[in-house]
Amino acid sequence: MKQIILFGSLFLVLSYTQGQNLNNQVTFDFYMGAGLSKLDDRIVDTYSLIEPTYRIGALIGGGVYFGCFGVNLEIGGFSINDNDSFMQLNTSGNYESTTFGWHATPSIGGKYKVKKFDFILNVGYALASAQRSITDCIDCRTEKVSINNGATIRPKVVYHLPKKYFFTSYEHYSSNHMQSLILVGFGYRTNR
Repeated sequence: MKQIILFGSLFLVLSYTQGQNLNNQVTFDFYMGAGLSKLDDRIVDTYSLIEPTYRIGALIGGGVYFGCFGVNLEIGGFSINDNDSFMQLNTSGNYESTTFGWHATPSIGGKYKVKKFDFILNVGYALASAQRSITDCIDCRTEKVSINNGATIRPKVVYHLPKKYFFTSYEHYSSNHMQSLILVGFGYRTNR
């Protein structure tokens, strides 16, 4: 943990020194991505999920950068492999439940530019919730699957084309329910 704090502090100092040359240029950002993360064995056992359990999801996000410092918000959904799904009979037939959830992550961070690349480090707080349910069924039962994500740190590498970019990132969670998240995606930025 000390290494992460040291690395983060050094990165923010580099971002700040580079940001002095950008005259507080404001940049708007919109992106989409897909990712894969592993759930901790304790939550897998509690809810009888299939091992190893991966959270597969998609997200949209946006942010605004003031020079090299930014504020971001990501919102997304994810699906979880479920070993303990339930069946329920309704007027249309017998259906099996699926486990689906959502997450939102507000974050702040800095970026450092090198030619066509941006190196970004964001810290934030992830909120998530999931439930077992039957899709398109109003009166069917649901079961909550509690996922506590907590604080996050995410290094991100961005490769720029004119007005567009591609990225990959790794997100580390402080919570014991989520182990890590690997994302790939693309986005649009008003200016660089």
